[in-house]
Amino acid sequence: MLLPYLLAGYITFSMGIFTTIKIIFSARIIIALFTLGLMVNSYADSLPLIQLSLKPRLCVLSEGEEVCRDTIEITWIAQKARSLCLYQDDTGSPLQCWDAAREGRYTIELAASENINFSLREKNEDTFLVTQAFEVVQESTKYRRRNRNPWSFF
Repeated sequence: MLLPYLLAGYITFSMGIFTTIKIIFSARIIIALFTLGLMVNSYADSLPLIQLSLKPRLCVLSEGEEVCRDTIEITWIAQKARSLCLYQDDTGSPLQCWDAAREGRYTIELAASENINFSLREKNEDTFLVTQAFEVVQESTKYRRRNRNPWSFF
């Protein structure tokens, strides 16, 4: 096994009782470049094949409001042409389907009081490929911190 010796930065050859030759080279640099190459390859493999985005992704309800009413624009982009359907988490039927497309766009009017998940599936399959949430947040002014200190005169 040469790996422990490569990590040390040199290889020692024994040529006799009193003679040893040390070959010192930049093994650490070679290992660093190899590791960097593996990291770049694993990063490229981890990129999603499909990107799903919502605009806007967040709705903040003011005090006293119970329902968020907004127009949501849903877009997706794929690396290759696919037949996909867009689903909303509380409906069994798709909102819209696309055949052999690399991108899609859908606009929906929402009235929501809680988070809603949108997901893309292959046209005739049940597995979700990608999911994105539209978040509804209640603004809380009860615990807001004052902007100035109580001992400040200004």
